[in-house]
Amino acid sequence: MSDVQLKFNENGQFKILVAADLHMLEPNSAKGFDTVRLLEAAVEELRPDLAVFLGDNVTMWDAITEESVRDAIDAIVTPIAQKGIPLAVVFGNHECETPLGNAGQLEHFQTYSKCLAVKGEPETGVGNYNLVIKSHDGSHDRFNLWFIDSGSSIINPDGSESYDYVRENQLRWYEQTAEKLRSTNHGYNLPAIVFQHMTVPEEYELLREVPALTPFAVKGHGSRSDKYYVIAQPRFTKGELAEGPCPPDFNSGEFECWKRQGDVIGAVFGHDHVNDFDGTVDGIRLVQARGSGFQGYGDGDSRAVTLITLDESDLGTFDSEGFFFRELVGKSVSMPGAKALTRKEKTAIGIGGGSAAVVAAAGFGAIISKIIKRKKK
Repeated sequence: MSDVQLKFNENGQFKILVAADLHMLEPNSAKGFDTVRLLEAAVEELRPDLAVFLGDNVTMWDAITEESVRDAIDAIVTPIAQKGIPLAVVFGNHECETPLGNAGQLEHFQTYSKCLAVKGEPETGVGNYNLVIKSHDGSHDRFNLWFIDSGSSIINPDGSESYDYVRENQLRWYEQTAEKLRSTNHGYNLPAIVFQHMTVPEEYELLREVPALTPFAVKGHGSRSDKYYVIAQPRFTKGELAEGPCPPDFNSGEFECWKRQGDVIGAVFGHDHVNDFDGTVDGIRLVQARGSGFQGYGDGDSRAVTLITLDESDLGTFDSEGFFFRELVGKSVSMPGAKALTRKEKTAIGIGGGSAAVVAAAGFGAIISKIIKRKKK
């Protein structure tokens, strides 16, 4: 593991750049080029203290080889490495399909000298670990970051397939590590944020079930696929709900575990490419990071990165803001005709703030519908 020490800067801030669902395939394609351009512009403009790849970083394609997977990883790591930014990585539900798998991909990520990702202690998954952020003077621990492998998919007893869930041994590791951190912090919790690819079922508590024909309603996923939802309280849950959230159907108690420990103030998820809403359930902020990669499904050129900003003087909360391709880069090479509105543009004309995402063609046209499939791409 790298010996890089994370700490707040002299102004008391720590900025985390989150790139979710990069889905890097052939790096020399136009879509791969746009994905890398977004990363390059984001690190140049936002100057983060840490970059996080939030899963589905590199995924399967025709004629894929172990070497081409390494090339794809190099393509997305290069913008981070050129600026000397520390990198943390979690895996999604697609890396396991590649010739290298999660373990092989992790080994290649670790060839970057400032990669902080490790396999971790739990027997389940690859990439269960934590990183502590020191005070600005480096004298003591101030904040903690959890990175958890949320798995891929499982086969149910009835033969159906559903998304995986965080297992018991991972939760025990989390509890034991949190206790160790507490014991070295004079009996107090280190406030923390969780980063993992798939969300928790409790995210649906931010939503309200409505009739199917309700404007801007989205269809639920998995065991909720016969229901439709909108954001329950748009005043308190910012951002957009554009597809049904896709947590596992089985609730393993991860969220309740966070609540019992009392250290987690927020969690950041990917997986649902066109969602970027952000709301609080039982005192824990649940943040959906919009997809960053052009080779997965998405909303035109409204791919984005998410910036999480911590303030050392107020560690009970954090700022979260999305930065869109159109804002950071400009015109897309792979989607030259794309004219999807960013959230800021939608808000300016009165169609943002918790509605379904609207794709603006000539006249702010079609509502995104039925994007989501069981196996996301």
